[in-house]
Amino acid sequence: DMLFSLYIGTKLGSKINSQTNGTDAKFTLRDFPDGESYIRIESDVQAKNVTILATLDRPNSKILPVLFMAQALR
Repeated sequence: DMLFSLYIGTKLGSKINSQTNGTDAKFTLRDFPDGESYIRIESDVQAKNVTILATLDRPNSKILPVLFMAQALR
């Protein structure tokens, strides 16, 4: 199992991984100057279970990157 932690401190992701025997996934997430999101999956996710961990406390600016990552992981 692989965990993609978006917008969450690594402490929570590490705690979840230690309890589930998962691994931290490698990815790049950044915003272009015009506000568009860039996501690159760097870990090999083929034939693996993946989980996206994200806080959506202010969802307007966070939901699209989560959806883009979910699409990229498919």
